Amino acid sequence: MTARTARLEDIPGVVDVALQFNVYQPTEERVTELFLQAESCGGMFVAEHEGAIIGFLCAIRMPHPFTGRDYVNVVAWWVPAERRGLGAGIALLREMLRWISTQTLDMVTISAPLSSRLDKVLRAFDFRPVEVVHMRGGKWL
Repeated sequence: MTARTARLEDIPGVVDVALQFNVYQPTEERVTELFLQAESCGGMFVAEHEGAIIGFLCAIRMPHPFTGRDYVNVVAWWVPAERRGLGAGIALLREMLRWISTQTLDMVTISAPLSSRLDKVLRAFDFRPVEVVHMRGGKWL
C-alpha cells in the first residue's frame, strides 16, 4: 500500500471511493469538482493497494477569513471500512504532512470525533482539539 499526490487520471478511482461514503451520498460531479479544487492547490492525495485507489485525503489551502494568511483544511479523508487495516489512513496523513511541510501556513485543521480512534491518531501526530463541531440535520446524526 502506498500514498501519493493525486493525478488527474485518479478522478474515477477517487469518485468510486467517495461514493462508498456511508454518512451521506456525494455525487460524482461534486467529488470531481472537489478533486479539481484540491488538485489545483496541491492538496489531493490517494492511497493505492494492488493497483486500485482505496482511499483519499482532500486538503484545501485557502486564506483565513480573518487574517488573510493561508491555512489548510482537510475537507475529506476517507477509506471505506472494508479497506481499513492496510495503513491507508496513516499513509495519507503522512503524505499530507509532507506536503504541508513545504508550505507557509498558519495552521492545519482536521475534524474528527472526540475519543475516537482517529482522534488518537491525530494526537499522535501533534494535532490537538480546539473546538467541538456541533451539527444539526437528520442525515448527519
